[in-house]
Amino acid sequence: MAKEIVVQHHWEETVIAVFDDGVLIELYNERADGKRLCGSIFKGVVKDVLPGMQAAFVDIGLEKNAFLYVDDAIDAHYDQDIVPNISHLVKSGQEILVQVTKEANSLKGVRVSRRLSLAGRYAVLMIDDPHIGVSRKITDEIKREELLHLAEKISADSPHGIIIRTIAKNVEAEQIATDLAKLQEDWTQLERKSHKITAPALVYHDFSVINCIVRDLLEQDVSRIVVNDYQVYEELREFFRENNVNYPLRLLEDDQLKAQYNLTAEIERALKRRVWLKNGGFLVIDQTEAMTVIDVNTGKFVGKNNLQETIVQMNCEAAIEIARQLQLRSIGGIIIVDFIDMQREADKALILAKLDEALKKGKVKSTIQGLTQLGLVEITRKKTRSPLSGIYEQECPYCHGKGRLLSEETLVLKIVANLREIAERSEAATIAVSCHPQIASELIGENGQSLTVLEQRLGKRIIVTGNSQLSWQEYKIQAVHQMAAEAELKLPVESGEILRIKVQDVHQIQEQDGIGRIGGYVIRIEHGAAYLEQEVLVEIEKVFATYAKAKIIS
Repeated sequence: MAKEIVVQHHWEETVIAVFDDGVLIELYNERADGKRLCGSIFKGVVKDVLPGMQAAFVDIGLEKNAFLYVDDAIDAHYDQDIVPNISHLVKSGQEILVQVTKEANSLKGVRVSRRLSLAGRYAVLMIDDPHIGVSRKITDEIKREELLHLAEKISADSPHGIIIRTIAKNVEAEQIATDLAKLQEDWTQLERKSHKITAPALVYHDFSVINCIVRDLLEQDVSRIVVNDYQVYEELREFFRENNVNYPLRLLEDDQLKAQYNLTAEIERALKRRVWLKNGGFLVIDQTEAMTVIDVNTGKFVGKNNLQETIVQMNCEAAIEIARQLQLRSIGGIIIVDFIDMQREADKALILAKLDEALKKGKVKSTIQGLTQLGLVEITRKKTRSPLSGIYEQECPYCHGKGRLLSEETLVLKIVANLREIAERSEAATIAVSCHPQIASELIGENGQSLTVLEQRLGKRIIVTGNSQLSWQEYKIQAVHQMAAEAELKLPVESGEILRIKVQDVHQIQEQDGIGRIGGYVIRIEHGAAYLEQEVLVEIEKVFATYAKAKIIS
């Protein structure tokens, strides 16, 4: 199938998208702050060695110290069968070179390893590791042997190992050798740099637009590359000339790129919790720190024949889309999928096969652990970079990641409980409440009836004001002791004032009257029901503590 690589490059952000037959399957992002760190090499200082955890924390100059696990602290020459204690491998205060293998999240810093590597287009150079290997995706045994012998020949006089990448299976030996020579040269320069700089410091940042396209994305089935930046366009043309490769390359203006691909809208869709399928069903994707849960729902899909056939069709399409979403959103770790229950074992095997086939098309290693009787599938997928949600979103400061807020009724009850406690303890005659306008309306009630009852029960005067600057769950309660302080809590309108207001509701008793609101303060508009959802010019006639009366000016 033909693939397109689309590059949207601006000074503040670069987005690289991969489309397969018009469907977005991969997204890469780099911002001016350079927060994408996986693959980057740092010179760090060991800060804390924790034998009990078999780990160490390394200061690499970031906000949080990097995490170095014992397996990642062992260098390639360590040949003991028994894993040593971390305290035998690194010491506090020691300066070491480490490479980021896993991005940071809200709770942990980046994970690093002392086993360094540099990735090229056709091969990966394994620093100080004599291992020679060939990509497992190259299944032709004759070709594997040929590439293995080539790698051994190239690395004969080098202390470094080589891993031949999948794309190298169809290229000349000379191209692979040239690629490795470039990696050797890069390592020599990095090593010199590391000796000169003071830790903690960045030695090598593993991202550039050209590297990402050429090294990670450019494959034989790419039909064309589209870019919006002239410099990127020229650099790609130069690379194609130097390496004697030919891919259709097109330069588009920003507005043309947006019209054809609209990456902003594609990213927004990729962040949504609900994903609609072509047959009318949908997936619900919930990500947590520990795992990702995906629920399959039939939605509008009713099928054509029997129930079991409908379920199998639904699950088949869901399996294919799940694999795409995992790749697109860069979701790793443990994934639990709740497929719709199937009765026949053959149907279950079919869904697992579909899912496995779809997952294998991606570059990240994924393993299906099996299907339970409840229809739950456990998948483990290697974490290679930050998930899309971690790049474009942050935890909600109001619900703190729960995804749900207290209901209006619950908030009103909570405020009333606080008012009761204050009323019992305070000698102030008046208590002021400031909250979200919608919550203020609920507290006041129609014509101030709810507030009147509240004042009678508490034996205090209660002043409620709506404040649109407050979030849904925020509110402020103040005991008013002095008249001067109470005067500051003036009502939003005055008698005789003329203003324009929208008629939002119809009065529950006097149905010919309408209701407007300023914050949470109610304006009862005489004969305003006829203007529902319209703005009218009114004159305030009478002002009360909880509402005001107004008439429409012709």
